[in-house]
Amino acid sequence: MENMNRGRNLINEKKKKKKRGMFRFIVVLLLIVVFVLLFQTRSIKVKGNEYYGENSIISWLEKDKLSMNTVYLFWKYNYTDAEVPSVVEEMKLTFENPWTLVAHVKEKGKSGYVSFK
Repeated sequence: MENMNRGRNLINEKKKKKKRGMFRFIVVLLLIVVFVLLFQTRSIKVKGNEYYGENSIISWLEKDKLSMNTVYLFWKYNYTDAEVPSVVEEMKLTFENPWTLVAHVKEKGKSGYVSFK
């Protein structure tokens, strides 16, 4: 009798493990879908630029093949030593919402100026 109960318990435990594994798989799959669909870059705003054009900075950010994802761009420019345009000293990105990024730009100072009249 004990062997039958032990066998049933093993079968029930295996079924529970399969259900847990399937549940985890579905949760991970849903998180990936949300990550890909919700965090699509739809617009980029630029603040702090005086000399370097807004469109130049936006096209610089969009030249990366994975720039379609706002989380990727946020991570790349805030947590890595990503290359920035030569006239930009520092650039940090923030989220306005999941599909809009705001680029906070600090430009390098002018080293010289010649006026032609």
